[in-house]
Amino acid sequence: MKQPTPLNDSRAALVSIAAMATTLLALGTSIDAKAKITATLVAGTNCEGAASADFKTGGPAVKVSLCVVATTESLCGHTTKLQTAEASASGRFHVTAVAYAPAFSDPNGNLTFPIAIANPASSTDFGATGSRAVAPKAGKQLLATFDVAPQANATGAVYIIALAPVSSLGVGGDGTCSLPSDAPIEASFKLTQPAKAANGPKAPGKK
Repeated sequence: MKQPTPLNDSRAALVSIAAMATTLLALGTSIDAKAKITATLVAGTNCEGAASADFKTGGPAVKVSLCVVATTESLCGHTTKLQTAEASASGRFHVTAVAYAPAFSDPNGNLTFPIAIANPASSTDFGATGSRAVAPKAGKQLLATFDVAPQANATGAVYIIALAPVSSLGVGGDGTCSLPSDAPIEASFKLTQPAKAANGPKAPGKK
C-alpha cells in the first residue's frame, strides 16, 4: 500500500479540523438558542400588566416589573441594566426604588437612588442573586419591580425604556447554581403621555 505523503497528511488534518469546527459551530448555535429566555417589562407589581403605561411630566413614579417566562432551567440570579432607546432621552426618567422578588433578595450592588436611566446604560446593575437555585415553573416569574419616575424634562409624548444588551439571567441546567451559565434577555417598555400624544401633529386635512 502506498504510504501518504506529508502533504496528504496535512490536507487530511485540515479537512478533519474543518469538519470539527463546523460541528462545534452548529452545537454552539443550538446551545445558544436553547439558552435564550423570554423576558418582559410590564406595568404593575406582578407579571400580568401590559408592556406600556401612561406617565405625566414630573409626575408620580410608574411601577415596572421585570419577569421571565416559562424556562426549563433553574434560576440563579440576573444581571439587569436599563437604558433609554435613544440617547436624547437620557436622564428623563430615574429609578427611585427597586423591590426584589423574595427568591432574588440579594442585590448585586449597593444602590443609591435616584439613578438616571440613560443611553448608553450606566454601570448600575439592578440585578440580584438568590440564596439557592429557584426551580423552574410554568408561566411568568417575577424578578424585580422598579419605580420609574418621570423628570421635569420628560416632556415628550412617547419614550421607550429597555434592558441593555448586557442583561442576562443566570441559569443552572443541573438543578443547582454550582456552575450557572448566562442566558441573554431582552425586553422593552413604552411610556406614553396621553395629553402630549393627543395634542401631537394632526393628519393633513384635520383640525
